[in-house]
Amino acid sequence: MCHINIYLAHWRRATASNACGNTSEALASFQKALELDPTNKALVKEVKNAKEKLEMEEKVLAEAPTGGENIIPEKKDDIPKAKKETSASKTQPASSSTSSSATTKVVKETGDGLFTKSDHVKGYKIRSDGKKTSYFDREIDDEAKALIGDIAPKKLNASGSGNDDCSPKPINSSTADVGGKSAWNTAGTWEERDVTPWAKETLQAALLTAEYILPDGSPSPGSRAIVSKVSKLEGNCSFASVRGKKKYIYEFSITIKWVLTLGDDHTKTCHGEITFPDVDGSCELGEGYDVVNFEVDGSSPIGTRPMLDRFVRDGGLRESIHLVIDNWVKMFRATY
Repeated sequence: MCHINIYLAHWRRATASNACGNTSEALASFQKALELDPTNKALVKEVKNAKEKLEMEEKVLAEAPTGGENIIPEKKDDIPKAKKETSASKTQPASSSTSSSATTKVVKETGDGLFTKSDHVKGYKIRSDGKKTSYFDREIDDEAKALIGDIAPKKLNASGSGNDDCSPKPINSSTADVGGKSAWNTAGTWEERDVTPWAKETLQAALLTAEYILPDGSPSPGSRAIVSKVSKLEGNCSFASVRGKKKYIYEFSITIKWVLTLGDDHTKTCHGEITFPDVDGSCELGEGYDVVNFEVDGSSPIGTRPMLDRFVRDGGLRESIHLVIDNWVKMFRATY
């Protein structure tokens, strides 16, 4: 029972000292309590916190001015006698009131740039100009300021005249392509150019040259399948120069109308339509292109559908169109 009472006494004294800002006494009391109860995790934590707090206070005090005129003494006994209680008797209530008032007055009389009774614990310090500031505030001397120079933000000249002109320059015929770089990209790090009109014109002309003659042994030897019209050609085309390397970008959806003239009777023809939805850079040359919406006109002769599926939709004319598109891609890369 006596052991417990001593342990509680040390604990209460440490707590009270901590509340009063007397970290060293609090640490000593926590350590004595810990000796009586070494496995108490709460006490171990309190001892650690008190040590860290005491180290911080000692560090702040060591960096504070040594004159002593700006720091209010921490202990009541160090307060000048003029500020102490006027009555020698400690039993009278008026004496305690006078002492409290004197201490409060000392704290209030400290002006700007001076420490209050607990400022050194909170992390304040006095700068060279005498002003109080945060402990983490960093002063820059004249030599450092000279090295840094004027770093104040500068206002841009909105008129676009003089050296402050940051407005983009329009691309014209004389500067549009100088060494492969436009006026927007004189460093040559990135350059993209849209060539969609050229691509659509040349690709359409190439598609109209596609044809296929049915061979001997086919259901209608000598029959000729051609592309009669490019009814839809949608998409875009461009090329980019990235640090000296070219990237070719194209993506088209193509719908063509085809005609197959029968070899044994040139007056009979088959008509239809076929769509290539994804003609783009993801398709490797020689691997072909997907087909959708293969349609045969109702006016085509009866019994020709199997032949059309084989020599127009799945092979024959389709393979000829694949070859035409691949050759156009090669021409695109060679042109740009």
